[in-house]
Formats: sequence, C-alpha cells, structure tokens
Amino acid sequence: MQHPIHPAVRRRTVRMATVLVVGAALAVGACGTVSRLTTGRAISQSISRVAGQPGMSLRLSLGITANQAQQLSTKGGGAPISSAEAQALATGSIFFSEQTGHGEPLNSRQASTDTDTAVDFGLQIGNDIPIEVRYVQQSLYARVDVAQLLTVSGQDPSKAAPFSSGLEKADTYVPGLGALGQGKWVEVPQSALKSLSGLLNQYASSLGDGTANQANQTQIRSLVTSLRKDFVSSIKNNADYRNLGTQNGQTEYGVTLNVHGFLNQFGPALQKDLDLIPGGLGTKASGSLKQAETKVPANQTVTLHLFVQDNKLNEVDVDLNQFAGKNKVPFPVPLKLNISTPQPITVPAGATPLDLSKLPQLFTGMLGGLGQSSHVGA
Repeated sequence: MQHPIHPAVRRRTVRMATVLVVGAALAVGACGTVSRLTTGRAISQSISRVAGQPGMSLRLSLGITANQAQQLSTKGGGAPISSAEAQALATGSIFFSEQTGHGEPLNSRQASTDTDTAVDFGLQIGNDIPIEVRYVQQSLYARVDVAQLLTVSGQDPSKAAPFSSGLEKADTYVPGLGALGQGKWVEVPQSALKSLSGLLNQYASSLGDGTANQANQTQIRSLVTSLRKDFVSSIKNNADYRNLGTQNGQTEYGVTLNVHGFLNQFGPALQKDLDLIPGGLGTKASGSLKQAETKVPANQTVTLHLFVQDNKLNEVDVDLNQFAGKNKVPFPVPLKLNISTPQPITVPAGATPLDLSKLPQLFTGMLGGLGQSSHVGA
C-alpha cells in the first residue's frame, strides 16, 4: 500500500527541483558566457603575441584554384578570363613585412619612434615578384618589371614598351629612372628622401592649408594608435566567438561580426580620430560610414575564421561567397591573410641611385607658377 506524500514534503521537493532546474540553467548560461569570454581572450592574446614580436609578415591571397578563378570570372555574365590570367589570380598574393630596427616589439613605444625600422611590400605571382618596394637603413628601394607582370598574366610583354620609353625620357630630369623602366632596382638614398620631404612640405604649404606641416609625425603616430584601438574595440563589442576545435596543433575560431553594430560604433570613433588631421577628413569619413550603415540590414553579419598556432594568430579567412548574393558559387572563395615571421629585410644588390638633384628646380618652377596663378586670380 502506497503512503500519500505529506504536502509539506511535496512543497519542499518542488522547491528543491525548481532550485536545481534554475541553477542548472544559470550554470549553462554562465558556462556560455565564460566560454565566450575565454575564447575572445584567447583570440586577443594570440593577436597581442604577434604584435609583441620584432617582426611580422602578412600575405593576402585568394584560396582558389585556377579552374575556380575561371568559373568566378563568368558570374554575372562576364567573359571568361584566360588560363594564364586564372593561374596568376590563383597563385598571386600581396605581401607586406616589417621589422623593427633594434629588435624591440612592434607594439612598443620604442618601435613607434625607431627610424631604423625596415619595410618590404609588393606583388608576387607564382615565383615571380614584378613589383616590390623596400625601406631599409632609411633608404627607399623600388623595382617595377611591367614586362614580367604582363608575361606571368599571359599578356604580350611588348606592351610594356611605352612605360619603359616614358621613364627613359624622364631619365633626363631624374637620372636613374631609365633603370626602373628596365625592371631594375633603383634607390632613393636617405639624403634624397629628406630633401624630397622638405620639397613636398613646401609644395603642400603653397596650396594654402599647411597640411603637410601640421600633420607631423607625433600626430600621425597618435592617429594610428587611436585608430587601432577603436577598430579592435568596435569588433570586440559587436562579435561572437566560437572555438571550432584543434587539428595538427592549430586551433580554429569562428568570429561572427554584427556589421550594423560595428559601423554604428566605429563611425563616431573614426571621426574623433581623423579630426586630428585638418581639412574635415574625420567628418567626411564618418559621413561615408553612416551612409553605408543605412544600407546595411540590422541583422547583417560577416563570418571570419581565425587560425592560431603556438598561441599566435597565423591566418584569417573571410569567405567572399557570403557577400555574393545571387551570384554565389558552389565552393568557398576565401580571402586569406597569412601571418608569419619575416625573413631579414636586406638592401637589394646592384640598385641604381636616383639623382633627385634637379627636383628642387622643377618644384621651384611649379611653385612659381602657382604663385603667379594666385596673383592673377586675386
């Protein structure tokens, strides 16, 4: 025979069950919040470790095959590109490397004032590098091989002739430009860069706004620091993070960004930052973002995939297919940013110095012409 449960016992049992259910729900919610915070912190730390190194190399490319590149070219009724052009698109990348001059971290105060920092950037297609610019030991080096660029993209290299002949003619005013037209390295030495900087400041001041003099190095460093901080903050406050697992020592994270929320926060911050520069640039940029925000649906999101190895961010992928709308293709179109430790950035051998000694005379003529124009219009 079953004994009836005393009402007081039943009430206590119900209350205990309610407490357990609510507690479990709170625990699950707390775990989700903790998981999100932990994942976000792990991503943030992986980025900080990259910025805490004395050097960084970035490479931007499309993660597609040549066949997929040809398929993409026909979307929206476009004409198919050639197989050589498709191969160039599939194997091409834009690279950028930076190394501090004395081994200090990239995100340190010392790095922001280090005049010996070296930079290297350019375009690579397969094993060829038709365009490259380096800043090493306070001198600038450049190489532009238009014939090679045309060749690797399947076009007639003879089309580079007008470019070469134009630089050959300009060699009369700036000796050394003829070598640039031949695809050789040219050098602008430190002394010439300082002289050129002074001429540009003088030229900008003659336009009446004095922008070049006002936007000094301190303002620019402050602007870059503030922009980076506001950009990262806007992403953090409008993104959700997921740990997608680890394979072969590499952890994958999914980041979903609320585009509307990001623009709403970053727009005013961008205006504040750019207001450091005269000319109303901040208001113009903020207005453009505000206009873009009105065209973005409130629920519009962008998904990124981040890959971390050895506790450092080493790849960011954005599938461009998510923006294609009705022109989507049946395969991912990842825009890939690979992050690594750079090779030493060195002075290229055999560079031809550019003789800029005639530029002051040319600039003086230009400034004189501007002065006459102002006088006539007064």
